[in-house]
Amino acid sequence: MSFDIGGMMDKIRNMQTEMEETKRKLKEMKVSAESGGGMVKVSMSCDTRLKSLNIDQALLKSEDTDMLEDLIVAATNKAIEEVEKTVEQEMGKLKNGMPNIPGLNLGL
Repeated sequence: MSFDIGGMMDKIRNMQTEMEETKRKLKEMKVSAESGGGMVKVSMSCDTRLKSLNIDQALLKSEDTDMLEDLIVAATNKAIEEVEKTVEQEMGKLKNGMPNIPGLNLGL
C-alpha cells in the first residue's frame, strides 16, 4: 500500500483555494434575527459585521430604555448564532473528500 503525498498536497492546495473562496462568499452572505416579536430586527454579514438595525417606532417612543437595550442585545446575539451556524455549514462542506489525518488541523 503506497501513500501518494503529491496527491494529498494537491488536495490541500485545492482546499486552501476553496477555503479562501468560501471566506469571501461568507462576507457577502447575510443573516437576520429579531426579538420582541419583531420589534427589533438585525441584519449581519457572515463575517459578523452588523449591517442594519431596525427598531419599531412604538419601542422608540417608550421610555423603557432597559427593555430596548435588552431587545437589541437579544437580536444581535441571535444573529451571531445564525452566523456561526452558517459558517460551520459552509466550512463543513470543505471537509468532504478530505481524509481524517490525526494532528492535521486545517482550521475547519
